Amino acid sequence: MTFLYFLIFVGTLVAVYLILLYFGVFESSKGVSKANAIADEENKQRKIRNREKNKLATFAALADAFHGIVLPKMAYEKHKDIINRLEIRSEILGRNLTPEELKGKFMLCLFGALICLIFGFFFKLMWAVGAVLLIVYFAYIPYYKQKIQDEDDIIDTYFIDLYLLMYSKLRLGSKARLQTVVESYIDTLQIASDPIMKETMMKFAKFFLNNLTMYEDHEAIPHLRERYHSATIVNFCNVATQALQGIDNGDALLTFKVELTRRKTDIMKKNAEKLRLWGERSIYLIYIILFILIGVGWYSKLPTDFF
Repeated sequence: MTFLYFLIFVGTLVAVYLILLYFGVFESSKGVSKANAIADEENKQRKIRNREKNKLATFAALADAFHGIVLPKMAYEKHKDIINRLEIRSEILGRNLTPEELKGKFMLCLFGALICLIFGFFFKLMWAVGAVLLIVYFAYIPYYKQKIQDEDDIIDTYFIDLYLLMYSKLRLGSKARLQTVVESYIDTLQIASDPIMKETMMKFAKFFLNNLTMYEDHEAIPHLRERYHSATIVNFCNVATQALQGIDNGDALLTFKVELTRRKTDIMKKNAEKLRLWGERSIYLIYIILFILIGVGWYSKLPTDFF
């Protein structure tokens, strides 16, 4: 009987332990610790987002205070186009900047420059800091324009790779569907070795794909011109829209294909010529270094009283 009571006692303890374990009694401290860690991380992220919001609100307020002077309608649209084209965004908030926020950001440089120029009467170094800030303020629009032009040049060069994938589809006329083609092109970009080309063409392809998912193909293609204004994209929009509307323009599609092929061939020839010239100059430089080494070696072997 004593042994039986012992078994009942042990079994009861095991049963109570398993029940308490099932309901997480023994994990309460761990669970509370994990919950506290999650809460701390959320508070940290909330503070970061609030700081970002306050910073952008300051930029916007600065631009709004002088809105009629620094952001008239034409300048506002220019800033809007730059933001959309280059996707200038706040990664913390997950959205693009507004024209007011972008302008205010660089107006802060302008006001900083004015302050530095004033203090430059007392500390000469502040003149240099103020000059740099002024250059930043006046150069940011040309800088962004040049960046857009660089992207257009890359698209002009590499758009043929996407067009060749679409060519046979476009020959089908109004029956063509381009979404799967663009998706395949995006997959091929994943293994591209040139990071600048990859980033530019990926951004273009994703914008193109988004339009194809929102509109019919013949309506989606003209939307490319809202963001991309290069002659290559404008010509593509014209011939591709005609084809997708059922117009028989096979000759125009072929002509555009030949033009893109010729352009890429010309660029490849220019790049090859640049590499050839660089190679020749490198050889001349090697000869110069070699002659210098020979001269130094010859001079070091002369008697000290030779001269």
